[in-house]
Amino acid sequence: MIGYVVAAEANPPLPDIYLSDLEPLKATTGWGGTVKKDRVIGGQPFKYLGKEYKKGMGVHAESEMVYEIKPGYERFVALAAVGFNPPGLGSVICEIYADTQLIGQTTVLRGAQP
Repeated sequence: MIGYVVAAEANPPLPDIYLSDLEPLKATTGWGGTVKKDRVIGGQPFKYLGKEYKKGMGVHAESEMVYEIKPGYERFVALAAVGFNPPGLGSVICEIYADTQLIGQTTVLRGAQP
């Protein structure tokens, strides 16, 4: 499996299956909260650069989500962003692993950046 990260301005293909439609083997999130399906950690809808997203997983640093990868799965598409922070606050790096191998990683995402 080859991993790569594209800029947020790219229009990746829509997934056939959304993570929020699958049951994770493990899902933890920081801030004393619980992982939210199809909502940000605070319960609001996902919004990014003025666009609302119906599907997704709302988490807070430090989080870990583990899923079983079925043999027919061919790609992983994700949009990661820091949201609901005052401008300039918050930063995160999102990493994707297959078993124990790092296959994709974002640059540092900050609350003030698109």
